[in-house]
Amino acid sequence: MVLNNEGKLLFIERAQEPAKGKLAFVGGFIDAGEIAELALEREIKEEVGLKVENVEYLASFPNTYLYKSINYPVLDFFFSATCSRTKALLDPNEVAGLHWLNPKDVRIDELAFESMKRALERWTQLNPTD
Repeated sequence: MVLNNEGKLLFIERAQEPAKGKLAFVGGFIDAGEIAELALEREIKEEVGLKVENVEYLASFPNTYLYKSINYPVLDFFFSATCSRTKALLDPNEVAGLHWLNPKDVRIDELAFESMKRALERWTQLNPTD
């Protein structure tokens, strides 16, 4: 969950199934031998061309990921981070659009996965606004 200097969170619009067209946080799978924090930095750079700072673990939630008609059980890790630059370079194979949104304006049903809904709720609990 990447936060910019204006207090807005980074969301992508998914370009691929599952959940094509839905909002999501930048993410992906951890490569063999890779630690989660480095996977996070790699995925953000690959998908939107941004570099993040102040990476902190937020939570993990179970999820299922549909791939080639098979539902795989996965454990999604969520981190918070900051980014001072907002101009992005999108990977069109992964990202159909990019949105910096006020967390209060995000409708939970717009998010791609149940684990992301739970993560946003957790982040909101830890970062209350007026």
